[in-house]
Amino acid sequence: MTDDNDREAIIDLIKARIQPDESHIPIDYNLIWRALENNTNTALSGNELDTVLERIIAWMGIKHPIYHKIAGRLAITRISKGAAKTFREVLEDFKPRLWNHTFSQRFLDFVNTESRLDVIEGMILYNRDFDLTYEAVLTLEKYCLLKQGDHVVELPQHCYMRLSIAIHCISGVFVPEDIWNTYTRLSTADLIFSLTTMSLAGTNHFKAANFITVPIGNADKYSLENAMKDIDVLTQSYGTEVTIPLVNLPMVNPEIGIIADASAGTLGLLRHHQLRYRVHRPENTPVFNVTQELWNTGTMAMLNACREQAKLPTNSIMQFTLLIPNIFMRRLRNAASWSMFDAIDTPNLITHRDSEFDKKYELYEQSLEKKTVTTAQAIWDCIFDSIVKTGLPSLVFTDRTYMRDNLAFVPFFPCPFPSEGQYRGAVHDSGPMVTGHLVLPNLIDFADDIFSYGRLQAATKHLSKCLSLLSHQMSTASPLPQQPSNAAIGIGISGLADFLAKRRIPFDSTQAQTITGMIMEVVYHAALETSVELVKQKILPCHPSFPQSRLARGFYQFHRPQILTPNTYLGHQVWSDLWTDIAQHGVANAELTALTPARHCASLTFLSEGVEPFETNLIPIKIGPHTLVSPRPQLVADLENLGLWSDGMQELLFQRKGSIQDIDGIPLEIKNAYRTVPDISNNAIVALHRCLSPYVTTAHTMNLYQTTADISSAKQAVMDAWEGHLGTGLSELRTPPTPSFPLSVPGGQRKLLMPIGQQQTDKPIPSAPATQR
Repeated sequence: MTDDNDREAIIDLIKARIQPDESHIPIDYNLIWRALENNTNTALSGNELDTVLERIIAWMGIKHPIYHKIAGRLAITRISKGAAKTFREVLEDFKPRLWNHTFSQRFLDFVNTESRLDVIEGMILYNRDFDLTYEAVLTLEKYCLLKQGDHVVELPQHCYMRLSIAIHCISGVFVPEDIWNTYTRLSTADLIFSLTTMSLAGTNHFKAANFITVPIGNADKYSLENAMKDIDVLTQSYGTEVTIPLVNLPMVNPEIGIIADASAGTLGLLRHHQLRYRVHRPENTPVFNVTQELWNTGTMAMLNACREQAKLPTNSIMQFTLLIPNIFMRRLRNAASWSMFDAIDTPNLITHRDSEFDKKYELYEQSLEKKTVTTAQAIWDCIFDSIVKTGLPSLVFTDRTYMRDNLAFVPFFPCPFPSEGQYRGAVHDSGPMVTGHLVLPNLIDFADDIFSYGRLQAATKHLSKCLSLLSHQMSTASPLPQQPSNAAIGIGISGLADFLAKRRIPFDSTQAQTITGMIMEVVYHAALETSVELVKQKILPCHPSFPQSRLARGFYQFHRPQILTPNTYLGHQVWSDLWTDIAQHGVANAELTALTPARHCASLTFLSEGVEPFETNLIPIKIGPHTLVSPRPQLVADLENLGLWSDGMQELLFQRKGSIQDIDGIPLEIKNAYRTVPDISNNAIVALHRCLSPYVTTAHTMNLYQTTADISSAKQAVMDAWEGHLGTGLSELRTPPTPSFPLSVPGGQRKLLMPIGQQQTDKPIPSAPATQR
């Protein structure tokens, strides 16, 4: 490619993708052209050339984040060449053979009139696709946009509108204002739904975002290998992937590397909410969700199995959660011994919690001869050795979780064990749980130290209603026998570190902890208020477990045993007024708020993940076979406003591996706002989560970081989490990335001229084993 006309055409194409407010940013067209020449030695088709050009420009995001936006706009242009031009055409592309197979009848009945399609089309703002970064476009293209084979048939704005319609079609009443409100919040990234929900919304496979319980026990010697045969049938029949919860496993088959049998009499006693597992993943592979009580002798075998995951079938994933009782943590603190039993010898021990568990445990400890006795410290060291080497297990303080569980007083739902030949009849749908995230930097006004939560409150109420409708819709569409549905939803927050940095608030400061607690309180209150309104307005029924829940007894989530009620930001009167409505009407949802993994939010928004601190100020981005890096956009904008961003500053940022703490000339308030994980202690992370915890009703993800070879900091932080009455001790132990420039030559000169398909000799972002799940 040496023709000057080609060069000018490429430059014009790029210039057309630059917005007026971005025109001040210098674009190195000569470098782009030279890199393109270097990557097009052979004739490429139009789409192949488009892809190469996208990747080259994204690669140049190392110089400035604007390149990622330009690459995203070029990717949208490429997709739009083959995708439908209107929402009507999206539907037409699946006619006639695939239409009814793809879209649900409820969805089609709701939109299949010319007048409604005209209204829908008039709402869609296609220019918003050009606000997406390259990583966001690739994420949507891979996981969310409808396809026929490998051919993408819809644009991101079509996907957002499809989800909006799928949410509101449950009522059967076409209200354009409701659809527009949801679509606007999705397309402006105020709200982020799970990739699964966006992918399947409105389709016949929407039930695939549901949760399925597959009980497995060895009372009849029913093995996992036989169960997998039926699971394959389920997968093929319903287009879903089935996640298998296994509890208190006494043995592992080392020859084949998979779990052989579950212990008798345990799965059926699990609480309903403990059996909610996601059944759809983009990879569509079986997942073994292993939950182990620390008193079970099979725990040590499971820790060894974590190290042997390489022996697992290539299409399998194992997740391992260890349930830790209070009595173990007390013995660890006091350097005492710990006894482990076979689950068969300790009937019903799993059903007890807190002081009742302690009594039962000590009784078995005194009376059973068949037991394994060691020190609590030895077990603790073994657990962390496994975590460092494999990333597993996650740690949950089961007594702490039980005492904060809204359904703590609800009786166990029986779940019969299967016998061979009756297995399918024992498979139950344990109720859907859908999640969504509020993107904080887009929703909160904070000026002159005044926290204004009006937009956050409105967005939370809207998200709560949407998730509740989705949950109800999925439960009614399920083909499986159902447990009583408690309409559990999980509203989380994302982009916290960016929100704090924008306001010059250090992540590890007491001010950050106070504001974070305020945010989560507003979210919890707005979600509860909406849940009551859904019942009052007869949109959804009160969930069946409400009369026996903690909430029905007058306990909000922040009312916990042995914990002082926090000084709420909203005030006693606000909560008292809400309780009057709750007592009279009940609520639609048993669970409302959750801190769940939010990596997809980071991919779609180019912001920090969930409530995590900045791991680095050089964001790793996976593009093709390579991992590229980009300076954090908000940091670049702040430095540009101060006249400090330059090639020299970029070089210093890379030399210091994404930290700005030792760079001269940057104001102290900027340095404090953009501290990264090496500058933030695990204790500060735990302290922040303690402020969030009083308002989190269900899953609570808390990741810690290992920045040195010494693991003692993480161990102490987990102990602090238990002392602070958190339900989660550790979700992941992460190692911060150590970014390096993707391409370099001796003498410090840098270029972007390596062919895209050529493997790099220098790994840009080495990943630590502890981050792999």
